Amino acid sequence: DGAKSWPLKPHSEVLDAIFTNNKMRALASFQDLYVGLEPYKNEKQLFGGVIKKTAPAVFGLLAALELHPTNNKAGVFAPIGGFRSVGNAFQSLAKDCGVQFQYNKTVTKITKNGVYTIDSSISSTGEKDVEFLPADVIVVNADFPFATRTLLDPKEGDEKNKDNGSSSGSAATTATTIPIDR
Repeated sequence: DGAKSWPLKPHSEVLDAIFTNNKMRALASFQDLYVGLEPYKNEKQLFGGVIKKTAPAVFGLLAALELHPTNNKAGVFAPIGGFRSVGNAFQSLAKDCGVQFQYNKTVTKITKNGVYTIDSSISSTGEKDVEFLPADVIVVNADFPFATRTLLDPKEGDEKNKDNGSSSGSAATTATTIPIDR
């Protein structure tokens, strides 16, 4: 039954049934971009691409959840001091735990024991000295396919973390769930 399956259809399929104007379709699908997906059905992929990069129609409810006038317990929130204050708080907590931060360095290679870097400051000129920074834990915030192809040492690491070339990228979003008690 089509009425029961609409949430998992490609968002564009549902929008096409409602709107004839492309600008209205774009307006009604902008929230798909929040999570790094596209609203358009991909005929070449299983389920129109919903499993890969196509947003399911249920994402059309995001705006309603955020903006509905009876929704006084949920919606869109921003941290006091802006989103930069969240990063500053995490950095302060990490420093309190002994984490050392390095700035103006470009990571060129990641190994199990640390990272190789070069100076990337604007004032740096000429030959760049490669420096090895040992580390107990390495957090990589790069796109997984990019990191596996360009940064991770192919001789190290688990087989499950090696990119076999089939990855086409990942969603361009970072989602953070922070439980709060009002």
